Amino acid sequence: MTHVLRARRLLTEEGWLDDHQLRIADGVIAAIEPIPAGVTERDAELLCPAYIDTHVHGGAGVDVMDDAPDVLEGALQAIRHLKQQNVRVMLGHSAATWQQTRAAFDAGADGLVHCYNGMTGLHHREPGMVGAGLTDKRAWLELIADGHHVHPAAMSLCCCCAKERIVLITDAMQAAGMPDGRYTLCGEEVQMHGGVVRTASGGLAGSTLSVDAAVRNMVELTGVTPAEAIHMASLHPARMLGVDGVLGSLKPGKRASVVALDSGLHVQQIWIQGQLASF
Repeated sequence: MTHVLRARRLLTEEGWLDDHQLRIADGVIAAIEPIPAGVTERDAELLCPAYIDTHVHGGAGVDVMDDAPDVLEGALQAIRHLKQQNVRVMLGHSAATWQQTRAAFDAGADGLVHCYNGMTGLHHREPGMVGAGLTDKRAWLELIADGHHVHPAAMSLCCCCAKERIVLITDAMQAAGMPDGRYTLCGEEVQMHGGVVRTASGGLAGSTLSVDAAVRNMVELTGVTPAEAIHMASLHPARMLGVDGVLGSLKPGKRASVVALDSGLHVQQIWIQGQLASF
């Protein structure tokens, strides 16, 4: 079955196309083409590739997070073994030094989980895990762009050093999409107030972020363009996972997994392999 989705603006890897349409056949993008003259109907203000959240622990009251594992002995050997099995390896929840982190990248590690959080920070004499990730062009950097986990200035620093390597994530836990109140994280009671979840001692406990909010926050708090922020939530995670041949951007031959956004970058509709989804 073939159908078209028409947009005032459509985002490709190369940038925005005005008044273009996707021609979809059997769930795959068959063509991207100008909307014929005289056709005034539009299905979306903005058509963009579907977002990919590579790091989420729950939401809508559901918890899929287990207790954190103990520190793994023989980490470098483990990284090499996992890479031989084509497994993506991300580093985090660690007190590793800059030198140890660089050694892990040399062994094949792909990047940092939630950059800045749960790792050694940036210091001018010991750059730590953050410094290693920011300066090593091999490293993908997950980022929780909610303005709470990472200060907007630190988010901007990440963009200055690694804009093409940022992967927006939610790290969302069961309270995401739920009202303020008491929840649990790894068996520990936590409290959500104003959308921010904290432990009894006041520490942050996961997030309630959504990917579309992360995209808006990047634009509003760091000044990146909407196209750049959208790529951080679609093309970049697809590349990190090695699935950019079929997902992550709007391109003939790729799956027709698409989001319609309004001018404020709020999600209006979602299509999964060309089929309209409810959300």
